[in-house]
Amino acid sequence: MQAIHEAKRRVCHLRRSMLLLVLATMLSACAGMGARESRHPGDVFRSGDNYVRLVPAEAGAPTNSHPFIISPRDLRNLLAGIHVVGADSIRKAPVFSKEQLEMIVPPLTNALSKAGPHQDVTFTVTAYPGLFGTHSLKSVTTGRVFVSAGAMNLIFGLMQERFGGSDYEYKMPEIAPGTRARRIDQAPWQIDVGNAKVREQRGDWLVFNQSVIPAAAIAPPRPSPEAGVKPGGETTSPTIDAKAQEIENRLRLLDRLKENGAITEPEYRERRRAILEQL
Repeated sequence: MQAIHEAKRRVCHLRRSMLLLVLATMLSACAGMGARESRHPGDVFRSGDNYVRLVPAEAGAPTNSHPFIISPRDLRNLLAGIHVVGADSIRKAPVFSKEQLEMIVPPLTNALSKAGPHQDVTFTVTAYPGLFGTHSLKSVTTGRVFVSAGAMNLIFGLMQERFGGSDYEYKMPEIAPGTRARRIDQAPWQIDVGNAKVREQRGDWLVFNQSVIPAAAIAPPRPSPEAGVKPGGETTSPTIDAKAQEIENRLRLLDRLKENGAITEPEYRERRRAILEQL
């Protein structure tokens, strides 16, 4: 009897140990997921490794034509037309899946509408194209978006790059989103640019000029820095007039953004106050 009792006690102890081990594993996984969800100060959108982010423009970059307003439908149409050969597939395939477009297009339009003249928008979007779901290799595409002289620029960093591991076992490293200085990903993929053009033999840098961007999306032109003359012959101050015109243009863009429902009332008031503080 004592031997039987001792055996039962050991079985109970073993079960408790296994239960504690399972709980510890689950808590560790949850902690790891929580760490991955930590937000960057510039995040406009974040979900796991997927994000859309406002960042300072690169050193030496010209002033952007921001804020920039484009509808999610128009931006989705532009991005859906981009295909790639030699990345995740040897055949021509869309750069972004329908699910990826649904995820990142709304925050991309939101970020462009909030960006200042010295800010870029960067993004990372992932997928699990393998047969084993989240236990397959993860496909990662990164990029940088900005608008200059009325043209929207998209510079890719990584193109459907594969990284290994499950969500519970693997943490993707921080990766450059694409840069004006040089091509980040040297893999031999080629882009079918759709409505865009390739900039200066850079296969990673696409430019959507005004001919393919809907007219409603093109930001008002920046005022000329040259001095003007008032009707009465009085010379105007180029600095003061240019600054006033820029603020007026930004307020008009902000009003249009509110009317389109792209920003909330609190966001509208906050941005309007920030613009008027520049007077």
